[in-house]
Amino acid sequence: MMRFRLPAFAFAALLSASNASAIFHEIMVKEVFTGSVAAPNAHYIVLQAWAMSQNSVDGHSVTIFDAEGQILGTFMFDNNVPHGENQMTILVATPEAEALFSVTADFPMTSALSRYGGKACWAGATPPDCVAWGNYTGSATGVGNPIAAPAGIPPGQALRRRLDVAGSPTVLEAADDTDDSVNDFTVVTALAPRNNAGETGTSPAATCGNNVVEGLEQCDDGGSGAEDGCSPICRWETFVDTPGPLSVDEAAPGLLADNGILEPGETVDVRPTWTNNGQSAVTLDGLAAFFTGPAGATYGIVDGSAAYGTLDPGESVDCLGQPEGCYSLSVSAPATRPAAHWDATLTEVLSNTKSFDWPIHVGESFADVPTGHPFYAFIETLFHTGITGGCAGGYCPANPVTRAQMAVFLLKAKFGQDHTPPACTGAVFTDVPCTGGPFDPWIEELAGLQITGGCGGTLYCPNNTVTRAQMAVFLLKTLETSAYDPPDCIGVFDDVPCTPGTGFSDWIEELYNRLITGGCSVSPPLYCPNNPNNRGQMAVFLVKTFNLLLYGFPLPPS
Repeated sequence: MMRFRLPAFAFAALLSASNASAIFHEIMVKEVFTGSVAAPNAHYIVLQAWAMSQNSVDGHSVTIFDAEGQILGTFMFDNNVPHGENQMTILVATPEAEALFSVTADFPMTSALSRYGGKACWAGATPPDCVAWGNYTGSATGVGNPIAAPAGIPPGQALRRRLDVAGSPTVLEAADDTDDSVNDFTVVTALAPRNNAGETGTSPAATCGNNVVEGLEQCDDGGSGAEDGCSPICRWETFVDTPGPLSVDEAAPGLLADNGILEPGETVDVRPTWTNNGQSAVTLDGLAAFFTGPAGATYGIVDGSAAYGTLDPGESVDCLGQPEGCYSLSVSAPATRPAAHWDATLTEVLSNTKSFDWPIHVGESFADVPTGHPFYAFIETLFHTGITGGCAGGYCPANPVTRAQMAVFLLKAKFGQDHTPPACTGAVFTDVPCTGGPFDPWIEELAGLQITGGCGGTLYCPNNTVTRAQMAVFLLKTLETSAYDPPDCIGVFDDVPCTPGTGFSDWIEELYNRLITGGCSVSPPLYCPNNPNNRGQMAVFLVKTFNLLLYGFPLPPS
């Protein structure tokens, strides 16, 4: 039998050609570290081979991208590495990372990584091997969904590639990469990185509880207690920070104020408020990670950073007056409104890794309530909170409110938009028969709460218009319960004679004292008690009485 033998030079050439296609391609990103609180510029990237003979990396690079997918830095390798065996590692690090972990990097880099979001790639692979994290919104090709979204990589922690995606759980293999960062990586406490020579650094020393933030600690308040913003293992406790009111489109004190609502086509300042419910002071900064909304409009982050300074225990602070200022957001004005109830969402990430989604209502909801309407903001608030969906063709602000409609308004304002009244019986009022009328259950619940006894006898008079005098009683009884007895009147309005303990005067003046109404005329001071209460006025009454908010959340009780 004849055998064919390649000449030695031909075999060498074939082997060389085979290796040439695999001397740097079969490498992946293994770890990404974006610094610690004590060493914010200590950044590193570890690459790892998943095949042999991967040492010819000269002329290839690691590339870093920002959250939008724009290149921040390219770090070119100017020589090969001595070790190219399967599972070998290459350490690319800043001088600060070398010092923090006491290890020598194979190639240098600058502190270009953002812990909040970005992408890092080994450009030598075909296609490049990449990982994306945090608030990254660039191309999803090769990275899929970002890991650690939206808050990013916590200080002192790192992204580490999973080895258990396929095959051996301890060996990096080609199938461990699925081009989906959230599947391929985990967030772990940073371990000392290893360089190409096989030298593993040391984890930086830190003593938790000595009141000094060091090593990989996120905080150190000198104590061992929990629920104070810093855990007994010196990790941030984000649950102590609670969101509060949100100011939108409001100028600073002393300046000409805007109308407090984001409208289509507008760019506005946005000022969140945060409360420190912990037992120690916390210092907070913020990042606008995402600003999104229904399809059909364009949402923009004009200024994506905010600062809150240091919050003492129990203190509530917004970003007004801080050096970093507040957020600035924009929304386009599409020809067709994306949704009748149009809400966008600001995803904010705080410096302690807490993330929160702020609903941002977009105004101009009703064609018959333009921005110059005196009750515009109140009507938008009532709509946003789900107390009303408007009327046929708009909101109908001048239409009078009937007693039947008022029952729904009051109970939704008190209990929330999702409130459902108990089933009606038809045994309460003879003119509310419980035969399928949409208002009947609401009317009977209002009576069950003893907020109303009807309009006389066994009647409720559901189609009658509510007067402004009656409205005062309905509002305060719903808010305070039926047992509430307002203070005696003193005589505020010329058209509301003071009759302490009887009639409507005590109720009307209490509404005035609570700044819920200023009446219908300032000079002379009038309330117009017998005038019908229209839908525009109703919006004001409800928003002020029940402290309904268009943006943000109430402050915690002091």
